[in-house]
Amino acid sequence: MKEKIDTLDIRDEYELDENGNPNADSTDGSEYEVVGESFVKDNIKSVFVGAVKKFGENNSIAEIDVILIPEVGNPYDKKSVRVDALLSIKDKEVNSIPIGHLPRESARGFRKAFPNKALIAKGYIDAGYWLDDNEKDFSVTIQVPLTVLDKYDWQPEG
Repeated sequence: MKEKIDTLDIRDEYELDENGNPNADSTDGSEYEVVGESFVKDNIKSVFVGAVKKFGENNSIAEIDVILIPEVGNPYDKKSVRVDALLSIKDKEVNSIPIGHLPRESARGFRKAFPNKALIAKGYIDAGYWLDDNEKDFSVTIQVPLTVLDKYDWQPEG
């Protein structure tokens, strides 16, 4: 999905550990589960497979870049925030694939902090297994550095 969007890229705000992963101290308490994954499971699987090829097939967790996009035209919730896997961005033209939504309360806080912008951040796809048929089940989590929450007064849970 390609669209022109005014974005704020916070990927440089992460404190990284010696392996290049976001330092847990800098994101502790700022992880947000994405909802609605069952509606876009094929998209998540596609993104996960691509990320695993990049980082090694033995990984059950893949780090991805995500973009949080305010969805003013959503007929079910005008204050919703769609979560997409970011494929590319050039001159404000974003190429992304939907992988879920922020939970309602998190979306409300996001929209207050960032009323007119999409936010580029880090996310993770965790591949688990369903017990009944051994089919992969995916969950998506977003991490936002505490410095960003403080700087923009984002209170996602309220």
